[in-house]
Amino acid sequence: MTWTAPNGKKCVYKGQLLANVFHGKGNLTLQNGDYYEGFFENGKFNGEGYYKWAHLPRLNYKGEFSNGKLHGNGTF
Repeated sequence: MTWTAPNGKKCVYKGQLLANVFHGKGNLTLQNGDYYEGFFENGKFNGEGYYKWAHLPRLNYKGEFSNGKLHGNGTF
């Protein structure tokens, strides 16, 4: 599904929804090429996940997220 963020940028999401909001397991590719795979809660990264930055191809993070931010244990 193609999704348009409030700032007008388009993203591609594949995964579970709850009331048309990302919720559960899914993956998201942002317009800038960044990629997230893992769990969402109320539209935000939450729980275990993997994030890869497009502009820094050797940098990625696998670990815990909370309320859309890196939080808890993880590995860069």
